[in-house]
Amino acid sequence: MFIIKLVKRIISAIVSLAIAYAVVFTISPSTTEIVNKYLCQGIDWVQSRAEAPVNTEVTATPVPTQEPIATASPVPVTSPEPTNVPVVINDQLRIHQLSIGCANATLIEYGDYVVFVDGGTDKTWNKTRKYLSTILGERKLSMYVVTCYKQANDQNSGRILEQFCDEQTLFMGPSAKMRQKYNGIGIPYTQMYKGMEIRLGDISITCVGPSKIIGNGTESKDALNFILKFGEHKFFFGSNYVQSEAVLAEFGELVKDVTVLQFPGNGLELSSSRFAMSAELYAHANPSVVLVPANSSGKAQAFAKNLGSDAMFFDNGNGNIVIESNGIELQVYTNVQSGQFSN
Repeated sequence: MFIIKLVKRIISAIVSLAIAYAVVFTISPSTTEIVNKYLCQGIDWVQSRAEAPVNTEVTATPVPTQEPIATASPVPVTSPEPTNVPVVINDQLRIHQLSIGCANATLIEYGDYVVFVDGGTDKTWNKTRKYLSTILGERKLSMYVVTCYKQANDQNSGRILEQFCDEQTLFMGPSAKMRQKYNGIGIPYTQMYKGMEIRLGDISITCVGPSKIIGNGTESKDALNFILKFGEHKFFFGSNYVQSEAVLAEFGELVKDVTVLQFPGNGLELSSSRFAMSAELYAHANPSVVLVPANSSGKAQAFAKNLGSDAMFFDNGNGNIVIESNGIELQVYTNVQSGQFSN
């Protein structure tokens, strides 16, 4: 188990927060109307469960942020000794990367919100189901995102929608074809587009790719990429592939100096292609922690080392991984059992 306390460079953080970025919608006015109407239903649902006002919205304008609190920069500490799992605090952000082999499954918790991203393959269903059941209990997912129309991301979607979602769950993916595939289950579907921003309380999720849909949203190259912002930290989710050149050109400030990068699962497979993680994008993102959703992070580590990166790498060899943050400090837990962070 590792504990990392990371405080991002203050000057860089101030610059990143102070510069507004343009959010470009590519969806039609009619689609925007449908999205906003559906999210309003989500607000009513969350308020009734949380019994407190919450903010869930899609917006096309930058959200004002507070100036970061200047604090002394502690030296990151890595402890070889096991530490106790902390007491659950609802204002903590937790990101779980499930260890299910070479497949994608990520759980995001914040307060009363629970978001699940991808779901693994048929062979990994029992692990995925057990982990979700333990975390959720009787609750349903607030949001379910399928980043790619491929089996490592989508094969368990039908089961997840039926067992862990209801009509108030925001179900999103990269393709209109996905709407047809799961239409009979009765969970409303919304296609996610570049530039769309979703706010869940104090966290924001901004879709930064794909810049251009190549295969009607059904190819790995059309995989969704997004940035999650919380406090002083940014988390870059790479799915399978990332259109590096376009992401840099269109969202350069947003993807600069992230705390955590979830490395695209096939990000080095096409090293000479515009769909792979480029050296330029990795250096610009400059992550402190890299999660690799595979059994080994060797190739990604070698790639980063050649660029002079000193990021800490974690992969499925570290078991289930949980990253926890209060917006300033950040901790990484490895070999986490499904019940250790349940509410």
